Amino acid sequence: MNVIWRTILVHLQARLRVRRGRTLPLDGISRLRLTTLPTDIDILRHMNNGRYLSLFDLGRWDLLVRTRLWDAMRSEGWYAVVAAETVAFRRSLQLWQRFDVESRMLGHDDVMPRGEVGHERQPASGSAGAVEDQERTPCAAAHQRDVAAVDGEFRR
Repeated sequence: MNVIWRTILVHLQARLRVRRGRTLPLDGISRLRLTTLPTDIDILRHMNNGRYLSLFDLGRWDLLVRTRLWDAMRSEGWYAVVAAETVAFRRSLQLWQRFDVESRMLGHDDVMPRGEVGHERQPASGSAGAVEDQERTPCAAAHQRDVAAVDGEFRR
C-alpha cells in the first residue's frame, strides 16, 4: 500500500496507452520514467532498499496491462504474484533523481512466467551518457523462443 497512488496512476496510464493502440508484444520491454520522491528516501537521503522492489512492481503492472496479459489473467481469475526476487544494488538514487524502470518477460516454465525488471539512472544535466547500464541475464536469449511461442495464446 505504500505506493498505491503511483500504482493506480501507472495502471490507468497503461490502460490509456492500450486504448490508443500502444500495446506491447509479449517479448517487448516496458519502460517507465520515474522520479525519486521524498517518500522514497531513507535517513541516509537515498532511495530506501525496500522501495526499489515496490517501484519494480510498477514496471510489472505496466508490462502486464500493455501486453494484455492482465485482461487474460483476470478472465481466468488469476493474479500476479512474485515468487522470488534477486536484487543487486550498484549505485544509490538520490532525491528528485529521474530513472527508468524496464520490465520484460523472459519466458515461462510449467509453473510460472519468468521476468526481469531493472532500472537505469538518468544522466545528470551536462553529463554525457547513462550513469548505469542494465545487466541482462545470460539466459534471456534462450527464453525468447518460449515467449514467441506463447504470444499467440494471449493475444486477442
